[in-house]
Amino acid sequence: MATRPHQQPARSCGIDSRCCARFGTSRRACLAAVACGADGLIVEVHSHPENALSDKDQALTPRQFGALMKRLHPLHQFVSGLL
Repeated sequence: MATRPHQQPARSCGIDSRCCARFGTSRRACLAAVACGADGLIVEVHSHPENALSDKDQALTPRQFGALMKRLHPLHQFVSGLL
């Protein structure tokens, strides 16, 4: 779900982290979307999610985001090679 004009997802974008209620669910949804061939994700990242004005339950810290990207990148490369 895009909330600003510059956030409009591409046609093959598979997931917006706000559709998931909690970070753990967002992480699994991101992995599943990439495994299904999504080319992009919209993920909430906040340096202090507990203080975020919105979306704090599914926001990732920068460290968590980096760890997620380290898991997603090889998966995306693998899936891209299959498609």
